[in-house]
Amino acid sequence: MVLVNSKQAAHAAASSVAALQAKNPMDSVDSQVKSVVAASEGLVWNEATAEAFETIREVITYELAKYDLCEYAEDVYQDTYLAAFHTPSRVGPSQGELGAWFRGIARYVARMCVRRVLRNDALVLSLDAEQDLDVEQQDLDVEQYQQLEHILRALSLAVGHHVAFERALVLAFRHDGDTGAAAEFLGIPRRTVQWSQQMVRKFGVVIARALTVRAAREEYGKAHEPVTVGELLWCLPQEVDAAGYVQLLGQVGSVKKVSKADVMAVTGLSRPEAGRYVSEVVRMLSIARSVVETGTLAIAEKEA
Repeated sequence: MVLVNSKQAAHAAASSVAALQAKNPMDSVDSQVKSVVAASEGLVWNEATAEAFETIREVITYELAKYDLCEYAEDVYQDTYLAAFHTPSRVGPSQGELGAWFRGIARYVARMCVRRVLRNDALVLSLDAEQDLDVEQQDLDVEQYQQLEHILRALSLAVGHHVAFERALVLAFRHDGDTGAAAEFLGIPRRTVQWSQQMVRKFGVVIARALTVRAAREEYGKAHEPVTVGELLWCLPQEVDAAGYVQLLGQVGSVKKVSKADVMAVTGLSRPEAGRYVSEVVRMLSIARSVVETGTLAIAEKEA
């Protein structure tokens, strides 16, 4: 369960709400080095194999240099060797050029290394910045960081899709909203990054609006009064047809009784889309009610 200070967090929540391929200069080597494979023993380490394997170094350097992480080059080199020679796999170099196969593995290993190292990049940058501040400013910065961390924690639990949330963080903090660059960095389609961004934004809107309602209720001494349907529907993002949902509620009587068929009839969505819609809206309304009523996001980690 995450506690949220509505007056302090409402403003903060509202306001915070595939890779270029390495050139292969060793094509002349590849033209001479074909797959050297023993049917029963896998790869054979000989002069030709060693020469082909060495072509991975430029790929590794290229991938790591984009993020100033060349100090990890030797680790990636060793991990590539282990992946190529000591990891059981159905995919082998039996078709095509051996050097190209090695480089493909190296590129993948390098990108995984980058993702691992930069996973907490925002935290590292924050801590580095603090070293240049005086003690008083450091205390203020730490407090602000803790507030931001608290808000992000609440948002992560609200979204309930940790992978999508991590993608959105990479997009926001690492690539300043550039979906193309984030997609390249993560090695996923751009539309997947966009979907993740939209998912997180929608739940961010719900929390921000619910905090606004909560703050207003506290200000006017109405914090303990029953939450109205109108207040909850106001918390929904623009992607949700609030008027249509009111129509549904009028027909069926309660949120729990809204079915896929009802949503399909009103929105024209397909059955799978209607199922996702119902699940998402119910989750949003539950989050909104929790925050408006108590200032608390009552979602356990195991539920998220």
